[in-house]
Amino acid sequence: MADLVSVRAGIVAVGEHATADLELILGDLDLADGYTVKAVLLEAFPDLVSTYGPGAGLLAADFYDEARAEAAVRGFYSAQVAPNPAVEQLASNVRYGIGPLFGETPDVALAVRLLTAAMDRDVQQVARDTIAESATNDPVRALWARVPGKKDPCAFCVVAAGRGAVFSERAAQKHYHTGCGCTAVPIWGEKDLSRLKRQTGYDPDGFEAKYRDARAAAGRTTLKGDSSDPDEQSILQVMREMYGLR
Repeated sequence: MADLVSVRAGIVAVGEHATADLELILGDLDLADGYTVKAVLLEAFPDLVSTYGPGAGLLAADFYDEARAEAAVRGFYSAQVAPNPAVEQLASNVRYGIGPLFGETPDVALAVRLLTAAMDRDVQQVARDTIAESATNDPVRALWARVPGKKDPCAFCVVAAGRGAVFSERAAQKHYHTGCGCTAVPIWGEKDLSRLKRQTGYDPDGFEAKYRDARAAAGRTTLKGDSSDPDEQSILQVMREMYGLR
C-alpha cells in the first residue's frame, strides 16, 4: 500500500499552512468590527482555499495513482485533482464562522476557532473529493475505505471505518467533521484490503464489533418478529461511554 502515513501528514500540513495564513489575515483585522471582517473574508477565504486546496488534492491524486499501480489494475487511468468547494459553500462557512462576532456579547475567540477549523476542513476536502471522484471515474471503478488517521478516532469515525471498503458515492465524502483525521483509501479487491490491514493496522472488524456491542447495549429489543432499534445518536453515545471515545 502506498505510504498512507506520509500522504496523510502532507495533507494535514497543507491545511495547517492555509490556517496559518488565515490567522495572519485575522491578526490584521479589528475583529470587533464584524462587518469589515465579513467583507474581507468573503474574498480572502476562497482565495486561500484556491491557493492550498489543489496542493492537498495533488497529494491525494498521487496517492491514488500509486495505490492503483500497486494493485496492478488493468488499463490506464490517472487521478485528477477535484475542484475546490463551491464559492457559495465557502461563503456560508465564513458567515457561520463570524456569527459569534455579532452576538449580544461578541466572542472573538470562538469566531477564530470556527473560521480556522473551516479553513482546514475545506482545504482537506479537496483531497477527499479527489479520491472519491477518481474512484468513481476510474474505468476500473474502486470502492474506498475510510481509514482513521488518529489513535483516538471519534465514535462517528469508528462507525464509518467499521464498514470497510464499501463506499462508492461522492456524497459519502462530505461526511467529515471538523478535525477529522480519516483518509479515504481506494480498494479494488480483497488483496488490496488485506494489504491495507497488514501495512497500516486498519481493523474494520474491530471497529464493527464496537458498533455491534454498543447497539446491543443501547437496548435493541425484538418482540414477535418486530424489532425496535435504537437510533444512531443513541448508539454513538453508548459507544462514547463504553470505549471512552469522543
